[in-house]
Amino acid sequence: MVRFVTRQSPFRMANIITFIAALLTIGTFVAIVMWPNAPATPADTTPLTERPLAEALNDELTHAYLTTLHRVEPKLSRELHETAEQAIADGATQDDLAIMVISAYNIGLRHGFDDFIKADVKYFEKMLKLIQTELSSLSFNDSKFCRMASLETLSQQTPEQAIAEIQTMLAYDSRTYQWVLRYSVLKLLAIDDGRTNPKSYKRMTRADKAEFQAMFMRLLRSRSFAQLSTARSASPVAQRQALKTMNLCKVGAEALAAVNNLPPDMKSRMLIELKKMQKKSEIKKQARELFGDSCGLCSAF
Repeated sequence: MVRFVTRQSPFRMANIITFIAALLTIGTFVAIVMWPNAPATPADTTPLTERPLAEALNDELTHAYLTTLHRVEPKLSRELHETAEQAIADGATQDDLAIMVISAYNIGLRHGFDDFIKADVKYFEKMLKLIQTELSSLSFNDSKFCRMASLETLSQQTPEQAIAEIQTMLAYDSRTYQWVLRYSVLKLLAIDDGRTNPKSYKRMTRADKAEFQAMFMRLLRSRSFAQLSTARSASPVAQRQALKTMNLCKVGAEALAAVNNLPPDMKSRMLIELKKMQKKSEIKKQARELFGDSCGLCSAF
């Protein structure tokens, strides 16, 4: 199996690991893939479906993603195909190529975020619903990635061990691989919509924040959040211990279900708040403003 972990590789496996942790903790963190500068090359007019990468990963969802990436981010698309073709020549497997495809466009919201927050709010709603559905499935199957303790164990493994585990989870045509591509297509469509048909949304109002706090208090009274509620008044160490044993997927799915039930116009204003929350310090500040004194666990992150 070919591994793309050299210092020159544009596909950083650490970003995939970061994404998995982010997904299972409600998608708060972002993964960033850095591409090296490449000399200008003549445009390849070969249809995407006839390029070696599309022929190697010959399924409808991968083709839909490659087509969308090519339309919205042609430079990244070209770089992906060029790198993949070299990898195929070197004997890359389908699983190797799957990792490259997923890594081609960072899963987080930092890349293209200025365009994303100008898109129709329906894309934001669909992305939240997609994450909610996947977290519910992982929770139902009691995935080990739903436990913070397992995620910490993964972070303590050697790079080779961690990469092998993530590669297994993201194997070509696996459920997780398909989910990542669906999410990525939605994000690309949102960015494209924000560029071509930009919307202008207002900041959250006091009424919005009051509704958000009320929603959070209702969540704290639910069974899934009982352990979280108990830990609110505990020490930071006790809070972290409580998080280690919680089913984070179930908590995340219920939290996203509550957010999805908010009015669309309120969710559109949430997009503007997300822009302010890109930095970790701003996340804490905005979380305390939204959740008030109920955010006893803010210090645990």
